[in-house]
Amino acid sequence: MAVKALGELRELDIMLEIVGSGAYLVELQALIDELQLADRVTLHGRVSDEELDRIYSSADIYLIPTLRYEGLPLALLEALAHGIPTISSRIGGNADVLTHGNDGLFVEPGDLSQLVDSIRLLATEPETRHRLALAARQTAEHRFDKERMVAETRSEEH
Repeated sequence: MAVKALGELRELDIMLEIVGSGAYLVELQALIDELQLADRVTLHGRVSDEELDRIYSSADIYLIPTLRYEGLPLALLEALAHGIPTISSRIGGNADVLTHGNDGLFVEPGDLSQLVDSIRLLATEPETRHRLALAARQTAEHRFDKERMVAETRSEEH
C-alpha cells in the first residue's frame, strides 16, 4: 500500500525505502515497475543492524500500513526510539503503542486515501512532523524502556 500511496504523491519529492525480505518482494517490484517508481523506491531486502540504523536515522516518516494483525512490532518500537513520526494501520499491537495525533497517526487498514492524506500532511507540515517525532521518542523512552519493562514483568511474577 505504501508504494501505491507514493504513486498518488508524485508532486512531492519523497522517497520510499523498504526493508525486509519475503515472497511479497516479487509482486512489490512488479508494482514499482508498473507505477514507474523505480527512481523513488529502494528495496533493501534484509540489512545489517548498522544499515538499519542508518536507514532509521535518515528517515523523516515511518510507515507501517499493515493489513494483518501483529502483536507488538519491534520495527515500530525501533522507529519510535529513533524519534520518527509514524503512520500506522490501526490494527493489532500498533493500536496499543501509538496515540493518534500525539506520537503518530493512524489509518484504517487498507484505506489508501487516508494513507496518502497522512503522508501528505507529514511531508508538507514540518512543525507537525517535528511535534510527533518528539512525542514518539518520549513514548519509546517512557513506555518501552527495557529496564522498566523487565522490572514490571518481575514485579508481576511475585
